[in-house]
Amino acid sequence: MSSLFRIPRASHDKRGVFIISYRRADRVMTWTMLKRFHYTGDRFVVVATDDPELEEYRQRFRDDLIEYNRELVDCDYCDNLPRDNTYPSPLAVRNVLWDVAAELGWTHFLVLDDDYSSISGSLAWRLVSHERSLVEDLSKFPNYLDRLFAIFWDFLDDCPNVMCVCMAQTGEFANNEFRKVMQTFFLRTDRRFDFVARGNDDVSTYYVHGLMGKLFLQNYTCVVKQMKTQRNPGGLTDYYKIFGTYAKSFYTFMQWPGNCRVSFVTLVGRLHHLIFKYSYPEILRSVYA
Repeated sequence: MSSLFRIPRASHDKRGVFIISYRRADRVMTWTMLKRFHYTGDRFVVVATDDPELEEYRQRFRDDLIEYNRELVDCDYCDNLPRDNTYPSPLAVRNVLWDVAAELGWTHFLVLDDDYSSISGSLAWRLVSHERSLVEDLSKFPNYLDRLFAIFWDFLDDCPNVMCVCMAQTGEFANNEFRKVMQTFFLRTDRRFDFVARGNDDVSTYYVHGLMGKLFLQNYTCVVKQMKTQRNPGGLTDYYKIFGTYAKSFYTFMQWPGNCRVSFVTLVGRLHHLIFKYSYPEILRSVYA
């Protein structure tokens, strides 16, 4: 196990947060955001041993840094490209974190990217539902992120058929025809599933598992704000510069072509995947409620 990943210290918590990062040692915005909102739980930054900025990560995060060997992680990239950092992908780290969490003794964990500036209530949710958001309800409490994250983890305990639940992204509340499960992954360590595909791994994962009947849910009342990936050096920006968004979207299409296509989306001005709305069962409000 030590050849696969290195844990610098023990954790006395049963729940915690992982921040996955690549080539952004001086810009782990999510770490700063958690400190600004006074999150008191355990947290680690996770990087690969082949990261060009590994030494800088070590100096900055010291005992809060977990290192993993990307090439030793067993996962399905859905291609035959090299498994090193030639073509960056978070696929390996998302899969190895199940083992890391178990080694730490965590029963629950949250996986975040490194470029979040805030977690806020959804304005769109308030406009549509005329209800306050979950974040607004909790924000008056000290350390409200502790309470917010606990609600998501407790939800998983109460719903044994749900594999994962996440928060929304800024601007994502356009429609609710199908569930997007991206960016923020609240998980139970004993409810493991495989992330798949080098590109679009988050979408490909909820897409293929969802089509097989596994439940991946999103809570629209909470929104994470992040920098635009392709304008932020490091992370997946290098991948997009090499392949563009067509290749990224095509990984999802390859998983199950009958329920997805890749097409030009005028609204965003680029090629993008489109998952057909009939791919998943819809949760309907009871007419008797």
